[in-house]
Amino acid sequence: MSLADIVNSTTTSTTVNPTRPGFGVPLIASYNTHGGPLVQFFTSLPSMVTAGFTTTEPTYLAASKIASQTPAPPTWAVGRRVNAPLQTIKLTCTDAVGDVGSNKSYSMNLVSTFDGVVHSISIASTGVPATDAATINTAITAFAMAGCTATNASGVITLTQTAGHMLDVNNRSAFITLQDTTADPGLTADLTAIAAYNGTGWYALCLDSNSAAEIASACAWCDSNNKLGSFNNSDSINWNGASTTDIFYTQKALSVGRAYIQHAETQLLCFSGAAMLGSRLPANPGSDTWDLKTLVGVPADVLTETQTLAITAKSGNFYTTIAGINVSNNGLCPGGEYVDVVRFIDWLNSNIQIDVFSLLIAYPKVPFTNIGITMVTNAVKNRIKIGGSSAYGGIDLTQPYSVQSLYTANTIDTADKNNRNLPSVTWSARLAGAIQTVTVSGTLY
Repeated sequence: MSLADIVNSTTTSTTVNPTRPGFGVPLIASYNTHGGPLVQFFTSLPSMVTAGFTTTEPTYLAASKIASQTPAPPTWAVGRRVNAPLQTIKLTCTDAVGDVGSNKSYSMNLVSTFDGVVHSISIASTGVPATDAATINTAITAFAMAGCTATNASGVITLTQTAGHMLDVNNRSAFITLQDTTADPGLTADLTAIAAYNGTGWYALCLDSNSAAEIASACAWCDSNNKLGSFNNSDSINWNGASTTDIFYTQKALSVGRAYIQHAETQLLCFSGAAMLGSRLPANPGSDTWDLKTLVGVPADVLTETQTLAITAKSGNFYTTIAGINVSNNGLCPGGEYVDVVRFIDWLNSNIQIDVFSLLIAYPKVPFTNIGITMVTNAVKNRIKIGGSSAYGGIDLTQPYSVQSLYTANTIDTADKNNRNLPSVTWSARLAGAIQTVTVSGTLY
């Protein structure tokens, strides 16, 4: 006779857990013709080169901003856009005084993503914008940049790229305003296809092309699909307080609640939206803000107080130098909520769902008794405690919080009990929030 004849014991593992969505993986929505899966994941920049990306194209430049932050996300995704953007940039000459005794000039750098070659322009102002625009247009045409067509009329230079290619404009003088009028080629359809292929392996979205039209479509898609967006835009009207057509004004009017949009004055293809994801996604949700953060590889803008106040009034964000340090400012979604709060709420809701589901699959059954109801509320309570722990810090545990079922096993509706549905488990807790500005006053005597 063996021990098994006396005591027959078997052990079943219940440690298999459902997959929790990652809140640290960004995705670049990218038009490219390199083939491969619709969504690809990368852990290094060299692996992107191996996959066919060149080091001068927009997708690689955006990825380099993600990878350059410290710490940086260990993984990022590239989702292929099928519909190619046709980049169209309007540069307007504004000086109506001229160069007499004032050293006024039109200057800027143009960089084609075909080859990464920098083309510099510096032309003295005549005080006649139409004349100066024609001179600049001739200079740009002489560069013979692949895929770039330059035209001008009435002081406005229009630069159009061939489908899928982009031109960077940086370090332009104050007498040149910029507007990226690239049309939305079908971004909503592309993002829907990307999410259908793989919508759970990534959380936050950035773009390879950041025109106002494309950002507007991306914002609407993020709001409808529980994703977070992070974008940058260089349109000069962003800092015009009277403008009602810029991306900040229009998205605030729509109360967009799941996007971070940052003005980029100095460089069109700075990809500060991607850089912000690289900077913030490694932090645990609830443990940080998106304000006063330094972004590696992103140039700080020189903006007047009037301009920054105009952007802030429209719930926009900008990147400037304060006390010698380059930092982001505001950390707001267009609808007025702070981006870090949105991300923390996403994390909390998702993990409460997973925690309760894990409870339900861990036992042969969770009884519809007061004990079973308490098991459910305890699962929620534990997640709230984690959200308020030092690792996350999104909830203020020094303030009262509660988790409860509005019903007991004896008062539950018969139909709900017959359907094995526990309704009305509610909880409340106070957000920890964050300090972003301080007022100090004192007296010396």
